[in-house]
Amino acid sequence: MIKAIFFDIDGTLYSHKTYQVPKSALKALEQLQKQGILLFTSTGRHMLMIEYLLGSQIPFDGHISLTGQICLDREKQIFYKNPICREDTEKIIKFFNKKTVPLTLMEENRRYANLAYKPSGKALKNAPSLHPPVEAYQGGNIYQASKSY
Repeated sequence: MIKAIFFDIDGTLYSHKTYQVPKSALKALEQLQKQGILLFTSTGRHMLMIEYLLGSQIPFDGHISLTGQICLDREKQIFYKNPICREDTEKIIKFFNKKTVPLTLMEENRRYANLAYKPSGKALKNAPSLHPPVEAYQGGNIYQASKSY
């Protein structure tokens, strides 16, 4: 008996061709929930991006975000978090502050970049995204760092 299903977002729930969740997927998710199956996202994306791409059209039972670094319940309350260790964070921040490569950092409630950038080509087409603001590191826990496209 299936009790829960975990879904990736990019190319699984969210179409990068139509820039939306197909109606057929929404209907299938609704049918799963009617059968008592719990639905979760499981993605490398930050909760801000999950909400940006999916909105509130799917009432998920929880979220595994930032590749498992932050897990949230149905009410989007964090019940597990695992930040990058302080030693590695210091290395990341040193690189972030050099500003030689566009880098986005993800904290619990914010994401920000070291450089302004404008996605182009395949990156823009395949990963529609809110552009993170350019901000300085303020000492918070880092859960993910990724090259900005």
